[in-house]
This record gives sequence, C-alpha cells and structure tokens, in this order.
Amino acid sequence: MSLTKEELFRRIRHDSWREGLSIRALSRKYGVHRRLVREALSSPAPTPRRVPDRDSPRMGPFTKTVDEWLRADLEAPPKQRHTAKRIATRLEHELNAPIPYPTVRDYVRKRRPQIEAERNAPIDGSSSATTGPEPTPRSTSARSGREWTGR
Repeated sequence: MSLTKEELFRRIRHDSWREGLSIRALSRKYGVHRRLVREALSSPAPTPRRVPDRDSPRMGPFTKTVDEWLRADLEAPPKQRHTAKRIATRLEHELNAPIPYPTVRDYVRKRRPQIEAERNAPIDGSSSATTGPEPTPRSTSARSGREWTGR
C-alpha cells in the first residue's frame, strides 16, 4: 500500500493523537524514520521537495546558438521547427559538440517558452490587446427587407 506523503502525515498525526503512540512506535508501524515522524508531528503538511537549479557546463558555450535557432523557429511553419532531438543532432554534426540529449531537451524545454514570451511582450510596456475585428457594414435590401453583410 503506497501512501502519499500528505496521507502518511495525516495518519501519523491521527495515531499519535488518538492512540497515544510514541515516535518510535509510529516509525515502526509505518516503516519510516523517526525524523519523518517528528516532522509529521510538528507540521501538518510535508515540506516541499527542493529541486536544485543546476547550470549545464556542457551546454553553456552553445546557448546563444541554440537561442538563435529557437528564435528563427518562431518565423518557420510549425512542421519545420526544431525539435530537441534535431537541435542535439545539429550541435553534434555542425559544431562538433556531443552534448547528451537530456541536457539539450531540458534546456530547450526551459528556453522555448521564455523566447516566445520575449517575442510577445509589448515593447513600450503598454497592452496591445485589441477589441476584435471591425464590424462588417450591413445594408438592407429595398425589395426584400433582409440584411446582408456584403460578403
């Protein structure tokens, strides 16, 4: 039976309060370290996992080149845009840089939305939202009395 950490914390707190079990007894019952039991008793919610923010030393010298390719992709039709696999292949063949695919994939996944946001950001800080297309002029036929849009 696999419990989520939130559910495990809830059960540990419940058993400690209702059954009066000790920290050692709770750790044996749930098969977790006593440190985790103490954390569950001190806080109802588990601490979020820390995800390290790592820079890629292998990708570093080629980030400007990849960014140029991704910016050029904004103008290309969707079927002709670079995939992460294609970028990794181009780096290896054209620039003689054998960078692992997961490194390229993670960089492209992070940078592509940022580049698209840079492109769509207003230059002067004002909003460029429009109200939509202008309405088509309508005319009424003299004979039938029906409206037509002139299309």
